[in-house]
Amino acid sequence: ININPVLSSLLFVRAATGNEIESGKINTLRPNRELLGFPKGFILRFQNDGNVFVLPYGQVQIYDSFGNEVAKGIINEGSLYSLPESIRRFDIPLESNTKILLPGFYKAKINMHYGKSKKEITTSTTFFSQGSFNFVRIGLIIILGILVFKYYKKRKNKKQKQT
Repeated sequence: ININPVLSSLLFVRAATGNEIESGKINTLRPNRELLGFPKGFILRFQNDGNVFVLPYGQVQIYDSFGNEVAKGIINEGSLYSLPESIRRFDIPLESNTKILLPGFYKAKINMHYGKSKKEITTSTTFFSQGSFNFVRIGLIIILGILVFKYYKKRKNKKQKQT
């Protein structure tokens, strides 16, 4: 068996022809979470409409309904390129600044830059979260408490009728 080793590499080259177009937009921005829980991160899909590769970077900041920053995340920590005329998905993990998050509406603000000309994209989205609390578990405990209370009340009424 003959084995011929081959080495290959992907090389990004940007030619200075004057026809370079750096254009992009945020295609999708949504929280990565379970039901109504506070998101563990965000999913961002960046659409590169230009004809050159770009390196998007920036940050996501999460604010509560009182305007306090409760979490933040860095866009494109791995310094991944977005190729021309493509859509690239970025998973943005969030780092929380507070221990307890109250239920309510939260606002996510994105400030992102890309390309040699450092074009800027800013956008925001609002979402509802149950915060640090688990409404399903709390609801089940309340229902169970009501059922136990009614059972003992009914039992007590039966004993009183018998005497």
